[in-house]
Amino acid sequence: MSFLALLIHQVDVSNPTFPGGVNRYGDPDETPTVTAGVRCRVQPAGGDERLDNRDTRTTRMRVFFLPSAPITALSTLTWLGRTLRVSAEPEPYYDSGALHHYEVDTEEVLG
Repeated sequence: MSFLALLIHQVDVSNPTFPGGVNRYGDPDETPTVTAGVRCRVQPAGGDERLDNRDTRTTRMRVFFLPSAPITALSTLTWLGRTLRVSAEPEPYYDSGALHHYEVDTEEVLG
């Protein structure tokens, strides 16, 4: 089975951009840039779900992307109505010296 055949999900990728302005606190103005319908594969990261004081639930997912995906450590993904934050730098994986895909650790925090 090819890698492309494994990419069965689509997510919207939101990346912060800083057009040059500042907000009322003097911080750089952030405007999200959204890329819709990016092909990927979302899978649970080893059943790692954490409950904190019965209020906060954190679920970790691993997401696989093509090398052309607009993904960074500051990205936020929207998948089936769920919001997943990228929690680390995307990990590049190489095949015969060329970039094959990225693996990205994400987390969903609720509560």
